[in-house]
Amino acid sequence: MKSLIHRTLMGMAAGASLASFVVPASAAEPVTEDIYTEELPAQVFFDEGENAKFTERFGKLVDEGKAFTTTALLKDVGKAGSEKVPASQLAQVDADSKDLALPDLYDQSVDSVLMIASLYNCGRCDNWHVGAIATAWAANEDGIVVTNYHVLEGKGEEHFLGVMTRSGKVYPVVEVLAGDKAADVAFIKVDTSGEKLQPLALGASARVGEDVTVISNPQRRKWVMTHGIVSRYFLNKISPQAGFVTRMSITAEYAVGSSGGPLLNNKGEVIGMVCSTQPVFARNDNQPKDTPGTVQMVYKDSVPVVAIRALVDETK
Repeated sequence: MKSLIHRTLMGMAAGASLASFVVPASAAEPVTEDIYTEELPAQVFFDEGENAKFTERFGKLVDEGKAFTTTALLKDVGKAGSEKVPASQLAQVDADSKDLALPDLYDQSVDSVLMIASLYNCGRCDNWHVGAIATAWAANEDGIVVTNYHVLEGKGEEHFLGVMTRSGKVYPVVEVLAGDKAADVAFIKVDTSGEKLQPLALGASARVGEDVTVISNPQRRKWVMTHGIVSRYFLNKISPQAGFVTRMSITAEYAVGSSGGPLLNNKGEVIGMVCSTQPVFARNDNQPKDTPGTVQMVYKDSVPVVAIRALVDETK
């Protein structure tokens, strides 16, 4: 299989279109883990290869004792929401930035979007396995990253957390800088060993009807772009203890694995973050009463930028 893909790639002329990259249908051999070493066109992703890349590279960091479990990372965040990140440490909006065409928006922003995932050992073999895969985004070039709070939860003692860039750079998550469980926002720190990330800046709140673009990793499909509009704001009851939080619904598609993905305006500024989905069901008279019915639509409920800014200290 590797040699087949290798021959296909070698046969591509420089500047060939994405449509010309086709693996023949006769290639029915099992996928091998070393396929990811082949060089692909910039916007062609081999999803299984990205997982293999993360497993190998982050696994080495875990073996070297440079990574932390999700339990260890969250143990000191009992004061969730009481810590804030200084605004001076975050990327700033470019006053001269212009609206971008969607292809240009993707090109400008995609390298700021990260895959965040855990590795664990099943106890039945010596291999590392990829656990849940979600999305995060760089907020400054020195390793401050933002994702959903729920992305950090529920993994257990044996799950180590790391991020990977589109270019395949892998970094361990070493600290939770600030978090708000109810708002579902977390600022985390990754150890880049001095390498620079490409950050996104926080923009202004979007009005209903404004364009919104999402770049995320739904269902383990990497760096997917979708586009829509802001459809409404609403109060969402988290729990009797936590009360209500403001959420923003959008029409751009996303799914499991998109959690933590940035919502971008046409200038590439962050106006929110993926949070959750809520399907709307309808049942006709012929369907059993114990079935939910047919899905009519799915609400895409997200974290508005004001909730992200709530964890930023604007005085520093």
